[in-house]
Amino acid sequence: MNYSHLSNLLAFQADTAASHVSVIHFEPTTRGGYGICKINTIKYFFKYKTNSNFGNEYALTKNNRLPFPIPNIIFYKQAYSEEEDVMIWEYKTEMYTGQSLLHNYVYNKTIPLDIRLEKFKRFWQQYWIAIAKTAAVTNVTTFANHDLFERRLFSGRLKEFYDPQLKRLYNDWEQIRPDGPTSVAKVIKRAFESFQIQDRCISVISHGDLHDFNLSVSPDLFFDLEYTGLNSLASEVACYLWYIYAQSG
Repeated sequence: MNYSHLSNLLAFQADTAASHVSVIHFEPTTRGGYGICKINTIKYFFKYKTNSNFGNEYALTKNNRLPFPIPNIIFYKQAYSEEEDVMIWEYKTEMYTGQSLLHNYVYNKTIPLDIRLEKFKRFWQQYWIAIAKTAAVTNVTTFANHDLFERRLFSGRLKEFYDPQLKRLYNDWEQIRPDGPTSVAKVIKRAFESFQIQDRCISVISHGDLHDFNLSVSPDLFFDLEYTGLNSLASEVACYLWYIYAQSG
């Protein structure tokens, strides 16, 4: 990634000269990247996105509509373009290094088990209580991530991971849980059939892309809000469970 170009994008959002911006570190991802920058000697965390923009995150933060905490957005005035964008957040060392991520408390065996369990239980109890207050029965077309919902369930992830590869999934489960494949098959079959025939379901204002790398427990914060908004409660649970299955190897 061209750091000079990144500096120009960051300067645009911070409404300052590019000469006042320096990119300290940048970690590329398949859809952009994230890193640390300095603007007028102050350190910030930033995210870079390609083929999209941060309009959703900014609108949610500006209107303060979320029932759960998110980091403070420091600089964002408008989308740079439809092809690329950056957003600048407050910088917290423990968040960037991963020490406070839920993933660290789930898988880091150097942390005592009782502490890991306490963090995990407290975090999820607070989250489910918070989003439950927003529960309603709605039409799936009103979802904030309706396009993602359709891609994952009707033509995307549900078929991609559970239909063509169903046999392999069963084989994995037979090795891990000999008594599991039958019940797993029933759950997958019922979920697939249900989402095909129903146009209404229980929805909540939720994160939308739950996994351990998007969540901090010290302090409690939610990152990556691209699919945040009105979502299916069932898909919110399924998303996190799928990541747990995938990360477990």
